[in-house]
This record gives sequence, structure tokens and C-alpha cells, in this order.
Amino acid sequence: MGVTTAFSLAAFIAGLFCTRLKFALIVGAALTLGYAALVLIGLWHLLGNADLPYLLGMLTAWCLTIFVPAILGYGLRRGAGWLLRRRQTQA
Repeated sequence: MGVTTAFSLAAFIAGLFCTRLKFALIVGAALTLGYAALVLIGLWHLLGNADLPYLLGMLTAWCLTIFVPAILGYGLRRGAGWLLRRRQTQA
């Protein structure tokens, strides 16, 4: 499992536990910034010779793959709660 996958999975699980959308956004942003910091620290010695537009574009794409699962986890939690409440009221 890669680092991006681990951060995405952590964001998804954290999104499942968030009760408000604002908290899911904060959790997703915090994990995204942590990942970006790790990547930049790891590539620090290569940044002088790097193609910065390409690097920043790839970093943005990777960060979105971490941010979006937090929102999806929150939405899944809300949707599952809505279905369970609906099923209980119909019974």
C-alpha cells in the first residue's frame, strides 16, 4: 500500500466519523497538507532541477485523491443514516 493510498484511506475513515460537513472538510484539508508536506520534504533535494509546473500539477492531483474521500465518507455516513431512519419509520 502506497503513502497516497494510506492517506486516502485515513481520510475516508475520518470522513465516516465526521458529523458535520465542515469537520470533514477540515480533516480532508489537514491530511492533504500533511501529505503535501511529506512529499515536499522528501523531494527537497530535487526541487532545484524539477519541472515545477509538472510537479505542482501532480501534487495537486494527488492531494485531491486524499481530500475527496473525506467528503465521500461523510456523504456515505449521511446516506446510510438516512436509509436506516427511513427503514425504521416504515416498519
